[in-house]
Amino acid sequence: MKTDVLVIGGGSNGTGLARDLAKRGVKVMLCEMGDFARGATGASSAMIHGGPRYLLNDVETTKHSCVDSGYIQKIAQHLVFRIPFLVPVPKSFPYGRASLLLHDVYFDVYDRYSPYKNGIPHAKLSVEEMLRIEPGLVGDFWGGVTLDEWGIDPGRLCVLNAIDAVAHGATVATYTEVVGITRGSNGEVTGARVRRRGEATVQEIEAKVVVNCGGPWAEKLAGLTPDSAKVKLRPGKGVHLVYEKRLTNFAVICNAVDGREVFVMPYLNESWIGTTDDDFYGDLNDLSATHDEVAYLREAVEHVLPDIKHQRLISTRVGVRNTMHGWGVHEDVLSRGYRIIDHTAAGTPGFYSLVGGKLASYRIQAEEAADAVCVRLGVAARCTTHEDYLPGGDAIPDEVELTRAYPIDRLTARRLVHRHGALASRVLDIGRETATGYAVVDPAEPVLECELRYCIRHEMVKRLSDLTMRCRLGVGADQGMRGGLRAAQVFAEERGLDTTSMREELMGLLRSRWRAARPVMTGQQLAQAELVMTQYTGLWQLPTLNPVA
Repeated sequence: MKTDVLVIGGGSNGTGLARDLAKRGVKVMLCEMGDFARGATGASSAMIHGGPRYLLNDVETTKHSCVDSGYIQKIAQHLVFRIPFLVPVPKSFPYGRASLLLHDVYFDVYDRYSPYKNGIPHAKLSVEEMLRIEPGLVGDFWGGVTLDEWGIDPGRLCVLNAIDAVAHGATVATYTEVVGITRGSNGEVTGARVRRRGEATVQEIEAKVVVNCGGPWAEKLAGLTPDSAKVKLRPGKGVHLVYEKRLTNFAVICNAVDGREVFVMPYLNESWIGTTDDDFYGDLNDLSATHDEVAYLREAVEHVLPDIKHQRLISTRVGVRNTMHGWGVHEDVLSRGYRIIDHTAAGTPGFYSLVGGKLASYRIQAEEAADAVCVRLGVAARCTTHEDYLPGGDAIPDEVELTRAYPIDRLTARRLVHRHGALASRVLDIGRETATGYAVVDPAEPVLECELRYCIRHEMVKRLSDLTMRCRLGVGADQGMRGGLRAAQVFAEERGLDTTSMREELMGLLRSRWRAARPVMTGQQLAQAELVMTQYTGLWQLPTLNPVA
């Protein structure tokens, strides 16, 4: 196969770059060794925020993030939602009563960037006002301040970028690993060798330019060329804990035992605690949270919100940041900026690496990388990704009207609109095809059967577990135990799979959810989960399960 540009990596940078180049008329192919957002993007804090803590030493990152947040809100309005934050100021802070004033002044500066991201200016609160917002707070405080940020579904953001790239002529291949970079007689890049998951055959892709958007794998990918030393990362492991329901009105920032900032945040119908930031030297393909990391995060939040200790943890989110290398500095102060590396000077013309950066500024990072690639290709077209809607982003359907037109309730309509925006009715039309088309498959979200069928048909789903990123299948309190079997049956019907393949897909989904949930399970909860997993494994021996036609 021949293409102008080969993009490696299906995270926010890679899918954003593929979309940008395709919309400029460049022939582009994207290869991802797993599913979209399987790395840092999918495990992020899922916010397109400015990052007020970067004001001290990385103000350009704050500005870029705020500006790009405004653009993302415009092009994907259905995916975003406000997350108000509360920052309590304890009396233990070193500047006494002046600590509250200093916080007020600090966020005055941050407010200068709020208009870029349509943010609400911060407010200074008394202790009484703060406790009215969050009555569960415990501690001795001077008061607090509020700030305003935005949440997003990062998995769907990547999927929609990829779908729009394909709509403009791009080729996207998931579960396809780049195993080598090919070069010409003068050292210039001529393409790559790729291998599809489960296949032994290696194929060659001819490309004029190759762009490494591998996130934390970027250093390894650059190692496929002789100038590997030119990409040096300092990967940082980040862990989030997931609770089964919303526990606070605001996201609350507090301090861990070592003084690091930690937050507890309402996210859709869940609550998250995050995040750790530790140097990581292990296998990027073998990530899981440790009991120490879970205890560290829980202790930090329980110190100021002690009632949380009685709430149920259901899962973890684990990823590795692709932060650029810095020697002799703490992980927390590593730059969250980004670099676009042209490897020409190192003897590999046509090879670029996009490293570092944040989810909040993915679009502008991709734009700058696309600009560099277009200069090399002689393409004069400008970027329009900040102007053109992502699929479904052009309108927000009325959820009440949807409940009148289709047999669904208000909550189901709201969740569907959040994921699909203006395409919600197209999803719901598929429900008319079967008697169970509007049945709720996964009640924790809820996920409808027609949504599963739509995603399988139109959103590049290769595995049942891919539906976690498409429609949050299996991420609720039961981690896919209740809805997994029916979802596997729908997947098998759509793909024409037999019972053996259906079982493999179901167990693949349950294993991925088990890996995320196991670190937070103890005692009776762990015993019950292990029993249910055993029942699922043995269920396939029953004669009542006939092969799918």
